[in-house]
Amino acid sequence: MIVHPAKKSTLKALVEIIAQNVDALDAAMEERGVSAPSLDEPFAPGSDVTNGQPQLIQMADLICRAATHLIHVVEPPKLSVLKKCSSHLISASIRCAIDLHISEILKEAGPDGLHVTMIAEKCGVEVTKLETVLRCLAGSWIFKEVRPNVFANSRLSSLLDKGQPVEDLRESPENMYKMPQAAILAVMSFLADDALKSSAFLLEALTDPQRSFSGEAKDSSFSMALNCDKSYWDFIQQPDQKARLARLGIAMDGTRMVEPPGLALTGYQWGSLPDGATVVDVGGGMGATSFRIAEAFPKLRFVVQDSLENTEKGKKVLIRGIHDKRCSKFTHLNLPAL
Repeated sequence: MIVHPAKKSTLKALVEIIAQNVDALDAAMEERGVSAPSLDEPFAPGSDVTNGQPQLIQMADLICRAATHLIHVVEPPKLSVLKKCSSHLISASIRCAIDLHISEILKEAGPDGLHVTMIAEKCGVEVTKLETVLRCLAGSWIFKEVRPNVFANSRLSSLLDKGQPVEDLRESPENMYKMPQAAILAVMSFLADDALKSSAFLLEALTDPQRSFSGEAKDSSFSMALNCDKSYWDFIQQPDQKARLARLGIAMDGTRMVEPPGLALTGYQWGSLPDGATVVDVGGGMGATSFRIAEAFPKLRFVVQDSLENTEKGKKVLIRGIHDKRCSKFTHLNLPAL
């Protein structure tokens, strides 16, 4: 049960919310025989404080909200807003770490870490620039500087590991996100690339006389950012944008890794549909969401519509987990452009 304190001063009330729910989480961890994970140690499956339990997830969320509220109360407001404005630097640096395979390089180096000169040599980039990127991330607990200019993985940076050796990632960059654990990295890369570029031109898209009142997808901030006259969906269908298209398809599946448990199953009353009803998932990527619903409601039929590349990948990945009798109910259709 989540405990809400009696009315007190704002600061004390927030601290009490945090303290009482931390006590509850501590008790739950003690019952499981585990302790809170260290940010200095690589992530290990099953080490989450909440252990996927809805009540504990709610407690953790309340702690985070109260802690954020507390920070904004005690921190000078100008500094708070300035930090928000500079958060794009973290996103851009995370993308560098993902695409340069830094987490994998440091994993292979071991817990003692690796000097930034050697990291830069393995990445093929200029050392002082990479040092700035790594120090930016280490300031947010993503990587850690174990000694001056020597970096190692932290709990957070270890999540950037795509599950493949560095050599394999370099030889086959098109397969960067092929391992299941890398799906969430496709989400991160999309957010730090296409979404970040698009957001940088939001004001221009809002105020441009030609685009401001247009409902056409080709007049979006993304189109301005990449200086193209196509919608995002048409843009990524181009032959030279295969990597973007593939990443988006994997990212759509990767979002499930951070969804609340059972979200796809509880977001709609699927059981109220008659047997044999057809559910059409437009822009459904590789069909991961429809697949989860199909497992729980096997009497429904599913049609997943997306690009040819994504639907073909979906067939290869998902049909392995579908019994023959259900394959006929899980059909992929190609839409050349959404």
